[in-house]
Amino acid sequence: MIEARTVFEGEADKRAYVLSCEAGYEAALDEAVRRVLAMPDCRTVLLSGPTCSGKTTTANKLISEFSEAGARVHVVSIDDFFYDRALLIERAAATGGRIDFDSPSTIDMDTFATAVGDILAGRTATLPRFDFLTGRRSGTVTVPHGEYDVYIFEGIQAIYPEVTAHFRGHPYASVFAFAERGLSVSGEVIDRTELRLLRRLVRDYNFRGAAPAFTLALWESVRDNEKTHILPYVGTADVVIDSTLGYELSALKPYLSPLLTSLPRENAFYEEGQRLLSLLSRMDEISKTYIPATSVYREFLG
Repeated sequence: MIEARTVFEGEADKRAYVLSCEAGYEAALDEAVRRVLAMPDCRTVLLSGPTCSGKTTTANKLISEFSEAGARVHVVSIDDFFYDRALLIERAAATGGRIDFDSPSTIDMDTFATAVGDILAGRTATLPRFDFLTGRRSGTVTVPHGEYDVYIFEGIQAIYPEVTAHFRGHPYASVFAFAERGLSVSGEVIDRTELRLLRRLVRDYNFRGAAPAFTLALWESVRDNEKTHILPYVGTADVVIDSTLGYELSALKPYLSPLLTSLPRENAFYEEGQRLLSLLSRMDEISKTYIPATSVYREFLG
């Protein structure tokens, strides 16, 4: 648990606090990348973690370090192998269950297996591209193969046994990004799961056009999937990175407050939203202009 500051003496104090938190995270990230680079014959990295854990920032760090070492890096987003949203909705209607956006059955494993097989065999691979705004594939991209190429497979699914099975017999590094600790704010606790939900509320609104009610409606399914397909396998990862930062709530405040205020009373998260609004009202706001462009928090705030 990290004790988060709530009050600052001025803008310089806020900036210094942000940079102090970032320095600690950057040091942990550097150590994780060093361990991956030290693995012999490692040309493939499986980068996973539950939703809103900092996978993109970790991928960028790996890209930078591998590139400096002379490699050409290709990032393969496993999200691009999603089935079209309409198909997933149709499946749910046919079974009378919830719409599943997270489990292994949402991934077109046949297309994924073909792409992985081509990459591991040293052949040019054709990968799909998925558009989250339209909820369907928007085309394909060709990924070449070279002697010094490195491939980073990134997504919450990269730790699923159904995914890792395709890499069996080949050397790879497994990296897991995770908000491992929660935040304590003047005696009130925001646990690590709720912290990721707050990140996701802001990210989904900013980048995926999703209203808070939509994100909250999906959260139970997201958590069920994490408990079944992600968290049991954390121990199989070669490297675990904690992305929790002390300044998070102050930085989320200007984005999160209007989203929580918009929740109707009948929403199941309404009471918790009111508690969070009360907590945020007692915290000084931190402008995102103080957050480095390379920070994990740019994934949520832009």
